[in-house]
Amino acid sequence: MNKALLVIDYTYDFVAPDGALTCGEAGRRLYGPVKKTVDELTGNDKIEEQAGLFHFIDKSRYSSFAGNDLALRLRERGIQEVHLTGVCTDICVLHTAVDAYNLGFNIVVHADAVASFDPAGHAWALRHFARALGATVEKAIP
Repeated sequence: MNKALLVIDYTYDFVAPDGALTCGEAGRRLYGPVKKTVDELTGNDKIEEQAGLFHFIDKSRYSSFAGNDLALRLRERGIQEVHLTGVCTDICVLHTAVDAYNLGFNIVVHADAVASFDPAGHAWALRHFARALGATVEKAIP
């Protein structure tokens, strides 16, 4: 099955202490788990050597699929499964997961590679991914 990894909102404004919409320390702790997930899915720990493998898409809504051609790009590449990482678990990751579900993608959420400023919201979203969306929720690769 062809897979794609979405790293959602892991940018300065969402993880830096002085970021405009910071997720806080929980977001800053994601660097290692996100990198390990990238390494696992690409089979290579040298990201800079993966020319053409990575695409950056601007987004203006909570969902990574809203208002852009992400779904079309994935379909053109035969992608059937999306792996989700990033911030915030209960906002942008959640809305991306719901849209992925509605678009018919299989969903894998890497629990150690998502975070939120709200621990209760984070826990609720992880349960929701599995129970309501049928997503696989797994730990990032140790």
